[in-house]
Amino acid sequence: MEAWLLASDKEIGEFLSVRKILNFSDPEALPDPKIDLLKLAEKSPRRVLRESIVRRDSGGNLRQGPAYNSTLADFVNKHWDLEIACSKCPSLHRMLIALSTFESKL
Repeated sequence: MEAWLLASDKEIGEFLSVRKILNFSDPEALPDPKIDLLKLAEKSPRRVLRESIVRRDSGGNLRQGPAYNSTLADFVNKHWDLEIACSKCPSLHRMLIALSTFESKL
């Protein structure tokens, strides 16, 4: 799922207010897209987003923050670009086709 979010790279960068221009041309090839997303969130100048999405455990490892799911759901609902994500993530495209096929059988 995180690869699908990172595929909409311009939008996730704007959502997190990250200054660096992001370019995830093949997010499904990333070894651990969730860690990449957590690292991006940790760099956000917006404290509320940082504290919602990411935290560090006692060993200093990146972990999901307390509002990870709800904050990213807000991103998906308001900012995420499905078309861009589908163009970069074949698995997302296949999932949408499967869902539409399933829906048409109902």
